[in-house]
Amino acid sequence: MVILRKQEVMWGGKMVSSDTLLRRILDDLRERYPSSGVFKDGLAAAIEFGSTKQSLDVVPAIFQRFNKGRPVYLIPDGMGDWFETSPQTHDRYFAEAHDRSGKKLAKVSQLLRWWKHARNPSLPIRSFYIDMVLAATSLCGPAKTYASCLRDFFFTVSRGRCGALPDPCGIAGAIEATDTDVQRDLLRRAVEYALGHADAAIAAEARRDFEEANRQWNLVFNGEF
Repeated sequence: MVILRKQEVMWGGKMVSSDTLLRRILDDLRERYPSSGVFKDGLAAAIEFGSTKQSLDVVPAIFQRFNKGRPVYLIPDGMGDWFETSPQTHDRYFAEAHDRSGKKLAKVSQLLRWWKHARNPSLPIRSFYIDMVLAATSLCGPAKTYASCLRDFFFTVSRGRCGALPDPCGIAGAIEATDTDVQRDLLRRAVEYALGHADAAIAAEARRDFEEANRQWNLVFNGEF
């Protein structure tokens, strides 16, 4: 997150669109890192480093206010507008849910990020959305297996048709899974596919057919399991 002064994003007495600001940042990054891949990735500018294509997201943010002593910022919403976020507030909310899950939540989040990036291009689901869905629900109970946590995430998101999640912290309003309706449709199909194979994998595990279970999870993770 790169914190900017509000004056830096004002034009004609009002804030420029977040898309305009992202274009400025992309141009600046391309000038600074001419040998690296620089591209827009939802609400961030992403920089790829090295042959492994590892990327760093750069999210512009403007200080807006304090909420219970924690700063609240405006960041791009991926559609040209802005929405409020408070990393300290959301990080604390996630950490508390992580503790309640028996320290399982962060691992499930990592697995879902792996699922997201196991395709080229990556699935258009926001990591912030993944974390808040996990933290706001009981998907990751201490007694549950990681397989069940993953399956229940796919089921919950599929049942909601990848719709927006009301911010459980009451700051960001509606937390969207994707940037556009087209992306939401693509994500919905991917989630339904993953759910079907996760169900099959868990059924195979129950009858101790671990070879079939691994085959099904490999389909979920697009050959990267």
